[in-house]
Formats: sequence, C-alpha cells, structure tokens
Amino acid sequence: MQYLSHQRKEYKVLLTVMEKLTGEKTGLTLPIDPDALSLRQMDKIKAAAARASETNPFYKDRFANCDISGITSPFDMANIPFTEQSEISRGADNFLCVPAKMLSRITSLNTSGSTAQPKRIFFTDSDLANMVNFFSERIVPVVGDGKRLIIMMSNSTYGSIADLLKKGAEKSGISAEIIGHVTDLAR
Repeated sequence: MQYLSHQRKEYKVLLTVMEKLTGEKTGLTLPIDPDALSLRQMDKIKAAAARASETNPFYKDRFANCDISGITSPFDMANIPFTEQSEISRGADNFLCVPAKMLSRITSLNTSGSTAQPKRIFFTDSDLANMVNFFSERIVPVVGDGKRLIIMMSNSTYGSIADLLKKGAEKSGISAEIIGHVTDLAR
C-alpha cells in the first residue's frame, strides 16, 4: 500500500511538471484549459502542413485538394490524406522539407510485425537539440535530483535515443552512463 501511495505521489509531481512545462512552451496560463491547448495544437498542425506543402512537392500534391486552413479540431484531421507505410518505405526522401545538407542523422527503423522495407527517418541538428531539451526538462522529476541514470539501450552512436537521453540527463545535472543491453546481470 505504501508503494502505491508513493507511485501516486510521483505521478502527481510528474503531471504538475508536465503541465508547467507545457505552459512555458505554449504561453498558456495554468491550469491549462484543454480547449485552449487543442486550439494551439490545431494551429501548429496547420502551420506544419502549410510549410510542408510549400517546401515539398509530395505534400504540395498530397494537400492540393485539402482545406488545411479549415482544420479546427482533431476530427477535421480525418480530411487530410493518410500517409501509407509503403510510401515511406518506397521513398523516404520524398518527405524531406529541408535541404539534405541540413540532415544530421538518418536512421532506419524495422517496424515490428512488418516484413516491409525499413522506414528511414531524418533529423536535423534542431530536431536532435529539441529531443535533448525534452529529455533534460522531463528527466529530473522522473529520476530525481542527485540520482544517477543507467541507460540500457544498445546504440550509443551520435543522435541515437541513448545518446540523446544521456545528453539530456547530463544537461539536467544527472550523471548518466550507457551500458547497452543487459547481458551481465552482476554488472
């Protein structure tokens, strides 16, 4: 029972931190009104879709018959054409909205349960920095001040999730080490 009480308390702290960070990122006042947050999200979606259709021939064609400006709720998103897995596997480069020279990391993902070609995902320095900031801002409440973090992911190459998590933890003042998959339980 004491364990569950402790878990609930940690969950409440995490929610409070998440709402505070959401307020800081969006400019919305606390407590955050769900309708105001939804409007902000819809504005961001419309801006991203407009930018994509302006900078990318695939999206320009895909959104040609869509009223992007008419998106006012999550339900309106049903009017946006869906991107199929096969389209991503066939030509991931078709989805780029930045010049290739801006790419910092390209990763190929095998989707579980799929025998299709891996999906290639591209990241800019800005994308990677945003992920480091995300981990940094959200890791302290989860791990706790003065604690250490052991990252049990196998890939420590530049821009991998393990690398970004380590950088985010260290940015927050938390010592972090990538040890990879656990193969030696004593270690």
